[in-house]
Amino acid sequence: MDPTSGEDEVARLRSRLKAVEQENASLRATIERGRDHERFLDSIVEYIPDMIFVKDAEELRFVLFNAAGEGLLGYKRADLIGRSDRDFFPTAEAEFFLAKDREVLAGGGVVVIPEEPIHTASGVRYLHTKKIPIFDDEGKPIYLLGISEDITERKENQERLAHAHAEILRVGEDLRISEARLRVLLEHFPGVMWTTDANLLLTSTAGALVTALGLGAERVVGEPVDAWLKPAGPGQDVLSLHQSALAGEPQTYEFRSDDRTFEARLERIESLAASGVIGVAIDVTERRRVEAERLRSRLERGQKLEVLGLLAGGIAHDFNNLLTVILGNASLALLRLPVGDGARVAIERVERSAQTAADLTRQLLAYSGKGRFVIEAVDLSQIMEDMGMLFKVSVSKKATLKYDLQRDLPSCEADGSQIRQILINLITNASDALGDAPGTITLATGAVNADRNYLSRAWLDEDLPPGPYVWLEVSDTGCGMAVQTQNHMFDPFYTTKPRGHGLGLSAALGIVRGHRGAIRVYSELGHGTTIKILFPAIPDGRERPGLLGGRVGDRRAIGVVLVVDDEEEIRSFAVDVLQDIGFTVLTAIDGADAVDVFRVRHAEIQAVLLDMTMPRLNGEETFRELRRIKPEIRVMLSSGYNEQDATSRFAGRGLAGFLQKPYTAMQLIDRMRGLFGSEGA
Repeated sequence: MDPTSGEDEVARLRSRLKAVEQENASLRATIERGRDHERFLDSIVEYIPDMIFVKDAEELRFVLFNAAGEGLLGYKRADLIGRSDRDFFPTAEAEFFLAKDREVLAGGGVVVIPEEPIHTASGVRYLHTKKIPIFDDEGKPIYLLGISEDITERKENQERLAHAHAEILRVGEDLRISEARLRVLLEHFPGVMWTTDANLLLTSTAGALVTALGLGAERVVGEPVDAWLKPAGPGQDVLSLHQSALAGEPQTYEFRSDDRTFEARLERIESLAASGVIGVAIDVTERRRVEAERLRSRLERGQKLEVLGLLAGGIAHDFNNLLTVILGNASLALLRLPVGDGARVAIERVERSAQTAADLTRQLLAYSGKGRFVIEAVDLSQIMEDMGMLFKVSVSKKATLKYDLQRDLPSCEADGSQIRQILINLITNASDALGDAPGTITLATGAVNADRNYLSRAWLDEDLPPGPYVWLEVSDTGCGMAVQTQNHMFDPFYTTKPRGHGLGLSAALGIVRGHRGAIRVYSELGHGTTIKILFPAIPDGRERPGLLGGRVGDRRAIGVVLVVDDEEEIRSFAVDVLQDIGFTVLTAIDGADAVDVFRVRHAEIQAVLLDMTMPRLNGEETFRELRRIKPEIRVMLSSGYNEQDATSRFAGRGLAGFLQKPYTAMQLIDRMRGLFGSEGA
């Protein structure tokens, strides 16, 4: 071998080794640069504030999660890596995420999910997510990259902003509507309204009477309020009233302009900029005239009734003395005279006439408050409610009415009109007790099981039996009464009022006595008065008066009656009464229904009780149709109109009778028995 060629080969190998070492150094430098670049990218991913995650394309398990994702979800990365969505999220939510992942891998493009809710360890958050497929050199997807931004606060802010915007629009619309309504109200307000500033200079006027009163804004705005509004009355002036209102003391007063009377109200108004007074005045000329006329008429009527009551009571008292002698001797004579004596006929006539006179005296006693007149089952609570409007106009404007009425109150036997008279007397006295001061009048009802001890402390303790009573009560917060006054409060003509006559409470006492009731009084000087009136309650199970009474069972009726009325309560009442005396009753809710029922069952129907005013077919039309079906049918007409008006259209048509509304059970029984005669007996 040539030594030279061997040396050349060594040199070549050394050169090649050096080149390899240089290449290795370059490669190591490249690898290091790659590692630096990878660490750089990792640091970027790690510190990006949005959640970044990577899933493998095969099983969609997490292979990478940055710190933001770890903080957002609330799970450790070590727990997340190698697991799927099904391991952390609710089933429906996990399947949604996985479906989107498959959509991204299958489509090969970016999928954006603008808003998706996700259950984290701390609660529900909302994300804006982009999902991107990552491919190998052959174009096969190997990873899925996800970038999610937490938009929860942005979403909540947007919702709050949208709600605030909607609320602003709503308030603005409400203000616009309110302003439009106010403008219309002010333009058509049947009076006048004005406002002033803190210096009591007029700032605006409005209302239908502005021109009539010379208060047009173009004339008076900027002027002192007392330059245009007239003085209210003696000892008062407009300026002082407005000053009091400006100080926070509302004022009410009246003033006159020409021949008209106005009622005005002044109150303080305040705004962010300033304060002032608002005044409102309405024309009360006609109201005052009507009130004065009503008061005059009521006083005259009350005086007349009271005088006649006294006269009736006196006559009845003396008459009863005479009738006692007449009836007593007549009955005694009948006992002594033998049957068949010719004088008996004359004495029986005297007795019957005396009984008629006795009935008249009982009516006089009822009128005078010393007896009962029309007795019926009365609900005291219902009477209170029905008289509410009358109470309101009977008390002073400063009085406040309060009610404490017991529901389902037992009934009592009473004359409703006389109970109403008692209430008017009591509430008038209560209002007078308040005087010009504000106060409260309370009206109450209730029931009590009164024993002898309870009744012994009442007025009219005339051996009243213990047992169930119902009561009405009127109390006031007025001046009250001293003991001396209470001792004489029911005496005729006794009064503490400057213009009183002293008959109101004495009349009430007479009415209560006639009802076998009692009165209890609670009063203390300076601390108000309470007057409680008790009436015996109708015992449970006892037949109530004013309905069928003791005459129902006298005779049993036989027949079929058709009751036609569009008022259900009237139909039910008529059915109860007629069935109790033996009739078979059919009903119809109006005229057309009556014709239908009658067409089917006319052979058995013997009479018809027919209302006059009904829908569909009225009484006249129904009567005509019934007579076409059965000409001989007996029809009794019922109406709230008087008999002449109601029956004028039936003249010559064979109307069997007329029953005026309202009617009692006995009136209905008597009329129906009269209609049937002996056939229904």
